[in-house]
Amino acid sequence: QADPTTVFVIPRSSEGYGLKMKNDKKGSGAFFVTHVAPGSVSAGAGVTEGLRVVELNGTAVTSSMSMKDIGALIQGVPEHMELRAVDDKEGYRQLQAGQPAKKPAVTPAVSHEAAADVPVPESASSEA
Repeated sequence: QADPTTVFVIPRSSEGYGLKMKNDKKGSGAFFVTHVAPGSVSAGAGVTEGLRVVELNGTAVTSSMSMKDIGALIQGVPEHMELRAVDDKEGYRQLQAGQPAKKPAVTPAVSHEAAADVPVPESASSEA
């Protein structure tokens, strides 16, 4: 039984589509949506992180494609993007696991409240 797919028709905006995709080169070769900008046309259409892209603008997305090929498919229809995708949380987790770990955030030694009380020398102030 095939995974159920969802079709998203996303209108092009002056800011683009507001999503990023990545190819799972180390694993299945599938393309996944890795980021959806809040408030973007993609977010408005219901696109979410972790979707595996199976078709763009009527063309099947295959593991042999490059990001350049994906870009050409997206640019092929100027007014919108039709994205057919499968919710593939497990495949997306595997893609994420193949990435290097992010460095932990550095906690400042001085709190913002304490830093606000530090006097600024007059030579460092910027008066216009």
